[in-house]
Amino acid sequence: MGPGFLSEFPRPTYEDWKKEAEASLKGAPLEKKTYTATYENITLKPMYLPEDAENLPHMGSLPGFPPYVRGAEAGGYVVRPWTISQEIALGRPEDFNREALKDLSRGQTGLRIRLDRPTRLGLGPEAGAAGEVGQGLSVVTADDLARTLAD
Repeated sequence: MGPGFLSEFPRPTYEDWKKEAEASLKGAPLEKKTYTATYENITLKPMYLPEDAENLPHMGSLPGFPPYVRGAEAGGYVVRPWTISQEIALGRPEDFNREALKDLSRGQTGLRIRLDRPTRLGLGPEAGAAGEVGQGLSVVTADDLARTLAD
């Protein structure tokens, strides 16, 4: 560490940190207790160091350029930020609308609409099998859509 706040303290190494972490885990191996597997079968470590990124093939790439591993927009998400949305799986247009307005007033920036199976097939609710109608939004007419998206 350079001059400044806390510069009188030595910088701990990864091995120092690992030793202390394992002591707090009462001797359990760090890999067993703190590594997490995602559903994509990616193992997440509790800490990453610069060496972890040294040989990654995409480190020299830029956002907005092939192979697009850092996003499709050259400006990242500064100009066009991420959309914040959550699926609203309510069947009736009025219920969907009420929930959407509440979510939008609380910071959501987009709507994710899941349609029930009869609607996706372009059919009315009478064509749906038991349990299909209302498993998502049921929209049959233009009036249904207007009520869904009112205000």
